[in-house]
Amino acid sequence: MAVSCSLQAKLSGPDPAVATAALAALAELRDPASLPAIIDRLESEDKQVALTARSTLLTLAGDDLGPKRRRWLDWWEKMQHRPRLEWLLEALAHRDPQIRLAASQELQEITGEYFGYHYDLPERDPRRSPPPLAGVVANHRKTQIFLGPVAELFAERPPCGSRGAGRVSEGVRASVFVWDTREAESVG
Repeated sequence: MAVSCSLQAKLSGPDPAVATAALAALAELRDPASLPAIIDRLESEDKQVALTARSTLLTLAGDDLGPKRRRWLDWWEKMQHRPRLEWLLEALAHRDPQIRLAASQELQEITGEYFGYHYDLPERDPRRSPPPLAGVVANHRKTQIFLGPVAELFAERPPCGSRGAGRVSEGVRASVFVWDTREAESVG
């Protein structure tokens, strides 16, 4: 997670353009461990940094809690121990159709499957029901899934300040990195 840690460090630098670029890169990496650093930039004096931080949080969390840092910190306190896959599943029921669409597309990218989910139908239409991924969530209770274009970079070491061993899962698309906390527990 050296890349994520490096990007997080750039968020508090003096150059707003660097912070904005770092936020955009963190959105692509989809590393849940970066959320606290991103939340800290919500109330940046630079308007573009604050807007990009909010957009990055929306991408990572599958929710839009607005521009207030406190609301996001409360959300993070509640959600940080849950796999990001669960966040995406909850996003399928979000009131905003664009958030539902983004979550369904990302779930399709993660699994490689199309589940027939229709984000744009009325709430009561059965075709808008979340896909049958409950088994996937149950199998990943101790696994966090991060997406990124260069997953191999994440295999070097665990997230900033953590102990354990990261690994790129075999048989999974190259863009999916699996951090198995069971390995971290056995090391710690």
